[in-house]
Amino acid sequence: MQKTSPSQSLTGFGFVNGALRRILCQTGINLNAAKSMTHSPGTHALLDLYDCDAALLADASALQALLQRAADAAGATTLAAHFHHFGDGMGVTGVLLLAESHISIHTWPEHRFAALDVFLCGDGQLERARALLCEGLRAGRADWREFFRGISLKG
Repeated sequence: MQKTSPSQSLTGFGFVNGALRRILCQTGINLNAAKSMTHSPGTHALLDLYDCDAALLADASALQALLQRAADAAGATTLAAHFHHFGDGMGVTGVLLLAESHISIHTWPEHRFAALDVFLCGDGQLERARALLCEGLRAGRADWREFFRGISLKG
């Protein structure tokens, strides 16, 4: 399996190589329009947040509430939630199971870092979820990557 580095990533097209990326940028091709030309059952986004509020990263209840607000903002329906705090000074891992897929979080308060995974099928509003998560965790820096899943499926 080939790994994609952040420098190779282009919103929604992590597989696009450097030469093709330059051509797309130079020609002004709209990548969202390119996505609409294929069938994709969902968009999977990875969000790395740096310099977050350490106390918040250790608060399972607050994180669950934040992820619920993000799911609501994205227009998703929560089916179940499970969050686990690893103990004093430790982080949290949690997941919201959505009718549209899932949102998960893993935190490291000692590094002020959170890794999130947002996968929505259908017409969910990923950007709304992203903005709410960045603001809610008071992130100093964010790295967001989107991947269109199943793009080889026939529409």
